[in-house]
Amino acid sequence: MALGTIVGAVSTSGSSGSSKAKKNLHWSGRAYTQHDTWFYLNGTYGTSYHLMHSNFSRNTLGNFANSLPVNTYPAGLNPGFTSPIDGVIKSVLYSFHSVSSTFTGTFQFGLIHGTIDTDTSSSTVPTTNINIGSNGESATGNDTALEITTTTPRHRYIVSKEGINHSVKKGDMIMVACRRTTDTGSSTVQQLSLSVNIVIEEE
Repeated sequence: MALGTIVGAVSTSGSSGSSKAKKNLHWSGRAYTQHDTWFYLNGTYGTSYHLMHSNFSRNTLGNFANSLPVNTYPAGLNPGFTSPIDGVIKSVLYSFHSVSSTFTGTFQFGLIHGTIDTDTSSSTVPTTNINIGSNGESATGNDTALEITTTTPRHRYIVSKEGINHSVKKGDMIMVACRRTTDTGSSTVQQLSLSVNIVIEEE
């Protein structure tokens, strides 16, 4: 059964007393991990599919195709989440455990924003890797991702980033990604039971 996007709305009061809407983007399912390879939401069905298993055999976050520059997403693929409002991404949370009863490792989680141009027809979407890597153990290099090392199989882990404050427009693409950095040279796929929450506040 596919588990699709759930968009919730709550209102909060700002310093001026005015109410600001917050939207919660949610996905829950199983995510593939393989050494050094980034996996993304399904390229055909997006958040309505229960597996996060689309990959481009690339170890650089936001490298989506052989024929395209890094941070260029093929417009013909499903964009994953789309922002329901003009707003600011405030936080992201990844909650997961290993499906295997024996596997532990180091995992990284990325967050990507794609700018959708509805006025022109384009075969690609320019993307930006949102820097969420300063919380806890940050990823090495320029991947700007959250990183966590698990020590107990099937224990539930949470890694999150608050205060992101990255602006998005209504309809823009928001993509999540994950990989593992352990098991060098191994092509074995290890699955995570993963839940993702992204909170957007209206501007």
